[in-house]
Formats: sequence, structure tokens, C-alpha cells
Amino acid sequence: MTYFVSSHNHNSVSESTVPVVYVQVFSTYSVVEYDRKNEDIDPMAASAEYELEKRVEKMDLLEVDLDKGSADSL
Repeated sequence: MTYFVSSHNHNSVSESTVPVVYVQVFSTYSVVEYDRKNEDIDPMAASAEYELEKRVEKMDLLEVDLDKGSADSL
């Protein structure tokens, strides 16, 4: 027999006519087995890159046309 608690009235318990659905559970990796740390990342450099990206997003964009000339024309 399956019972459920009403979400509207927390003091009410009644018999459920809904079939029971079982959830399949899978094993997972432990912290040691699933190590995703990257020791090569410098937190200060990552923070600086993030701040630079935020500033670039605020900049005005200008459309520029570039013409590549010959090597002797400057």
C-alpha cells in the first residue's frame, strides 16, 4: 500500500491510487576517482581575463574595412 502526503495540507495522509514509479539509481565516481582539477590554471590570471572580457563587452564596436595592398605600399 502506498501513501502520500498532500502538498496543500501537511497534516493529511491518504492512500494513493497512482502506480509507484521506481527510479533507477546508478553508481558514480568518488572525488578521488573523478578528479577534474586543473592545477595549471592561475586564479589571478583567470580573474584578470574575466574582468577584461567584461570591459570588452562594454566597448563600442566600429566596423572597419581593411584593404591589403602590395608589400611596397605603406
